[in-house]
Amino acid sequence: MFKHIPLPTDGSALAAKGVKSGVRLAKELGARVMGVYVIEPYLPPMAPEAAVMAVPALPREYEKAAKAQAAKALARLEREARRCAARLSASLRRSRGRGF
Repeated sequence: MFKHIPLPTDGSALAAKGVKSGVRLAKELGARVMGVYVIEPYLPPMAPEAAVMAVPALPREYEKAAKAQAAKALARLEREARRCAARLSASLRRSRGRGF
């Protein structure tokens, strides 16, 4: 039925629960999972009367920090997916061995 399941994450504990459920579903369906982390574009702070001062380093710093956060969140997703898939595989082997 499904061959690829995108699993969105923001690195939070709540997202980790969704990852676990998504990995279980993918394992049962024989599908692959794909981690997704969305980075919002940089928006400069708004100030009244055009008092915004353009600082060219801010967008680069934002992008660097956002990419680091994305890498951290996706690494956590990957660890959870591997751990969850390993537990599920072991559980399925045991239950099939008992005739369930």
